[in-house]
Amino acid sequence: MSRTRGPDPRTLPMPDLRDSFPGPFATSPYADAVEEQTAHWLRTYP
Repeated sequence: MSRTRGPDPRTLPMPDLRDSFPGPFATSPYADAVEEQTAHWLRTYP
């Protein structure tokens, strides 16, 4: 018989990691140049 009607008392709760990664990550000032170079390489070497 399976226990499907409630949480299993042996299951540990998931940790709260919300404060581990504060906000969006900063982007590189070179991100646009890297994207343009990557697009160029993909057109040149498909």
